[in-house]
Amino acid sequence: MTLARENRLMPVDIHYIVRQMRDSDIEAVVSLESEIFPDAWPAESFRESMDVSDGGGLIVESKNGPARKLLAYACYYSAAGETHVTNLAVAPDYRRRGIANKILASLNEKAKTSLSDAIFLEVRASNGPAIKLYESRGFQELYRRKNYYHDPREDAVVFVLEFSSTAKHRGGAKSVNTSISQRAEKP
Repeated sequence: MTLARENRLMPVDIHYIVRQMRDSDIEAVVSLESEIFPDAWPAESFRESMDVSDGGGLIVESKNGPARKLLAYACYYSAAGETHVTNLAVAPDYRRRGIANKILASLNEKAKTSLSDAIFLEVRASNGPAIKLYESRGFQELYRRKNYYHDPREDAVVFVLEFSSTAKHRGGAKSVNTSISQRAEKP
């Protein structure tokens, strides 16, 4: 895929691929994770993500020239008809170039392949650009988890993307939210 957008800091064209994360990627992923997040995952967390039977990680890397550069990554797992995105990040210099959209599309395909009814993810409440992206992709806010993130302490916004046949059957995100609320109220 080629992206051509104006950006004063970066080259105009980026050629990249999306592929499964491999153990040889962990060092670069942890480095990018540490650059982006104050509460970064350790290498072992990424290795554990890759060991999940119906899950793993995705990598987006540039194809410009002989050297490959890590641009983004995501970790996920599927269980009980749901896919959960546990980590997703795009290198700061490569944001707003469609890379997050591409990785979300790949996660969508993984979810459908695993016969999931929905994709769930959470994001810091202050991360406006990510929230806007998720909403533009059809994700709906379910609820907020108080003080979920540390360093700095912050709420998480939990989002769901239900696939159309499931959303019609269950009544969309509103019914999922009601179901979750009802379970939380039970002793």
